[in-house]
Amino acid sequence: LNRRFGQLINQLNHQPQTVVIVVEGAAMGGGFGLVCVGDVVLADQSAKFRLPETSLGLPPAQIAPFLVQRIGLAKSRRLALTGARLSPKEAEDIGLVDYLYDNTESLEVGLAQILEQISNCAPVASATTKALLLSSASKDLNALLDEGAKAFSDAARSAEGTEGMMAFMQKRKPTWKS
Repeated sequence: LNRRFGQLINQLNHQPQTVVIVVEGAAMGGGFGLVCVGDVVLADQSAKFRLPETSLGLPPAQIAPFLVQRIGLAKSRRLALTGARLSPKEAEDIGLVDYLYDNTESLEVGLAQILEQISNCAPVASATTKALLLSSASKDLNALLDEGAKAFSDAARSAEGTEGMMAFMQKRKPTWKS
């Protein structure tokens, strides 16, 4: 069951779509892990963050790799090895939360703005970008740059790339935005 949860988080992490996580209330343990794989994370002042596993005699085994990817090794060690609680502001300060809002109403406005920004981006280009970003942690830089050049070339010749460039030159919205 624990390994299946890791598989779930990994699948969410590698979804081609932009994953937006909204936190209201507690994000502890597995919920904390889900926050770590968000492409964009929003929270309001009711949010509470904690990795309580070690205080329960358990390692945060499936969450740890994603925690390190999200906030770095030093901060991950401190949080995972102390079971520390984070306020919404502390979560924002360490990079766990991207946008912090005062209340639910302002969070909903912020979410609408983020979704609008995402809708301005071409779906295939976004998926390709996300895959390149995720692979940057594990691939040789030259191999990654070669892969990026090929992805750029393929995109420039694709229907989506052609439409995006034409829309820009014609000062109109691209078809994926209509």
